[in-house]
Amino acid sequence: MRRSPMAAMSAKRRAALAATGVAFPSSTLLSRKPAAKRARDTDPDAATVSAVLERDGYQCVVCACGLLGTRGFDYSVHHRKLRSQGGDNRLSNLISVCGHGTAGCHANIHGAPAKAMEAGWIVSREHDPAQTLMAHSLYGHVLLDNKGGVA
Repeated sequence: MRRSPMAAMSAKRRAALAATGVAFPSSTLLSRKPAAKRARDTDPDAATVSAVLERDGYQCVVCACGLLGTRGFDYSVHHRKLRSQGGDNRLSNLISVCGHGTAGCHANIHGAPAKAMEAGWIVSREHDPAQTLMAHSLYGHVLLDNKGGVA
């Protein structure tokens, strides 16, 4: 008969756990350590965000609307090469867009990835954002460099 995880533990198992230093060997759940949490803060710092906004003229690179309000709600900084694909916080990889993950142009970019790749707002894992043309509402089709400039 199989034991459920909460069923009584055998005397042999209880003795083995007690020998390893488990203070209350009444359950194997007590002997497990909690999983270490992974750091999740991968956002660009304030200076990088300011440089991106200045380069993009405080406008959305997709629709050219002005970016006012609260970052993360009214506007956001989008990673062209997604963080899940190895994207980092270099200036060539960041663009300013209106909205957030579920609203505005930011949501449209993620909702239509094929169109976004064609426009250069999303870059595949294999490509370097600094070497990929992007449609910019102010400058047309440009390359973004890591110093905050456009070419």
